[in-house]
Amino acid sequence: MEMFKERLEINKLYYDKIISRNNMKLFYILLVPMIMLAHSGEKHDKTKELPPKTEIKENKVDIYTQINEEYIKNIKPIFEVKCFNCHSDKTKQYWYSNFPIVSSIIKKDIKEAKEHLDFSKDFPFLSHDTPQKDLISILEAFEKRTMPPFKYKIMHSESKITPNDIKKVKLWVENSLSILKKEK
Repeated sequence: MEMFKERLEINKLYYDKIISRNNMKLFYILLVPMIMLAHSGEKHDKTKELPPKTEIKENKVDIYTQINEEYIKNIKPIFEVKCFNCHSDKTKQYWYSNFPIVSSIIKKDIKEAKEHLDFSKDFPFLSHDTPQKDLISILEAFEKRTMPPFKYKIMHSESKITPNDIKKVKLWVENSLSILKKEK
């Protein structure tokens, strides 16, 4: 009887090892290619010159404050779920981000995403473009559903953009652009 228990335990360990090894193979076969295709279709022009740094006039601060208040109230909750994991300092670490190859790919993607557009400090966002162009870019990404990338949505179903999200973002962007246009 004792020998039977030992053999059962050895078999269990053996099968656990095989299963975990097969899971790792499956992980690398399926997940790594998806991660490597991040931002597919989303081009970031690194050769573009940054806009000149200028003094922000007092009335611009008021305009940005007005736009930011609306952002915080209606849009930031959407972005926190859909965008912040790559486009902010509030990145969550998931179980798969501990794998060496995957970890380096994720870090690279997040670095690139934050260089393009960083939501960490609210509106106006940190980016390589003007606030107006950022707003247009955000709306295009939502309407065309190019963000979040497909591979991210596979692992994070809550990040999928809904028609209601698009409606709210579109309204905010259009109102914000209108406010910015009036003050030029």
